[in-house]
Amino acid sequence: MIPKVSIILPIYNVEKYLDRCIASIKEQTLKEIQIILVNDGSTDRSLSICEKYAKDDERIIVINKPNGGVSSARNAGIKYAEGEYVSFVDPDDWIESDMYRSMYNQIKESQADVCLCNYVMENENGSKLINLEFDKELLQQDEINDLILNLIAPSSINSGVQYLMGNVWRLLINKEFLNEKLIFFPEDIPFMEDLVFCIGIFSKSSTVCINNNYFYHYCIRTESASKLYRENLAELQLRIFNQIETLLNTENIYSSAKIRLNLRYVDMCISAIFNEVHSKKNLIEKIKKIDKLCKDEKLEYIITHLNTKGYTSRKKVVLNLIRNKRSISVYTYYYLLHLFTIFKH
Repeated sequence: MIPKVSIILPIYNVEKYLDRCIASIKEQTLKEIQIILVNDGSTDRSLSICEKYAKDDERIIVINKPNGGVSSARNAGIKYAEGEYVSFVDPDDWIESDMYRSMYNQIKESQADVCLCNYVMENENGSKLINLEFDKELLQQDEINDLILNLIAPSSINSGVQYLMGNVWRLLINKEFLNEKLIFFPEDIPFMEDLVFCIGIFSKSSTVCINNNYFYHYCIRTESASKLYRENLAELQLRIFNQIETLLNTENIYSSAKIRLNLRYVDMCISAIFNEVHSKKNLIEKIKKIDKLCKDEKLEYIITHLNTKGYTSRKKVVLNLIRNKRSISVYTYYYLLHLFTIFKH
C-alpha cells in the first residue's frame, strides 16, 4: 500500500533529541506514513538510535550516507519517498499527534499543491505561538505572490517587525508536483537552503492551503549552528541573494519583488555587521570589516532611497550611521546591543 505521507528527517549528531522527535512522528493519528531517517555521517549514537526504531516499525527506513549537509540529506530522502505527499521534520523538534491527519485531509480536499500549518517557537524562556496571517484557507496566485514577498523580507525592516520564516518543516507537499517541477534543495549553499526551496515551491504552485493549527514545535537551541559566528557571512549571503534573484527572474516575479529584495539586502548587510561584532577577531580587524560592509555601494543606494516613515528613532539612527560609513559608531551600537541581549537573558 502506498503511504499517504513520507516524512523525511535529516540527521546529524542529534542523539540528545532524536528519541523525542521520532516518538512524536510514530504517534501520529495518521498511520499510513513512511518515516525516512537520513543519517548524514553522524559521529555520535544517532545512527544506532535510528536503526533501533527501524527494527520495531516497518514504516521506518534508514539511509546512512557520508556527511554532505542538510540539503544533501533531504534530497536523498526525497528519492526514497513513496508517499502521495512529502514532509520534513528537523530532528531536534517535535510535532503534535494530529498534524499529518489534519493536513493530509485538508490538502486532499482542496487539491492544493502545498499545505502550511502554524507553529510554536520553543526556547529556554518558554513557548510562543507563531501564526500565518492570512484571511483565507486557500491561496490563489495573488495571495501566493504575497506569501513569497513575505518570505523574501517583511514589508519593513523596522525593529520588532515579525517576518515569515522560510522553513520547510511546516509544509506538506504533493509528491507528484515536486517531481514534475524538479524541485530539490540547493546543495551549494551552507544555510538558508530552506528559503530558496520554499520560494521555488511557492513560485510554481497554483494553489496553497493554510492549516491554522499549531502543529509543529520549533525548538531553538542556544548551541545551534545558527547562533555561531560564521566566517565570510557577507559573501555567503550574497551568493544566496543572487540565487533568489535568479529564481525570481526565471519565474517572472522579479519586478514585483524588487522592494522586498532591497529590504532583504539591507537586512543581510546588517546581520553581516552584527556577525563581525561578536567574532573573535581583534578590534581593528572588526572595524576594518565593518567599514568594508558600510562602503557597499548598493547598500548605500538602498538606504538613501529607503522610506523610513514609521521606523523607530533607533533604527533611523543606525541606518544613517551605516549610510555615512561611521564604522566605529556602527560597531559600538551593535556591541552594546549584543551586551544588552546577553544581560537580558
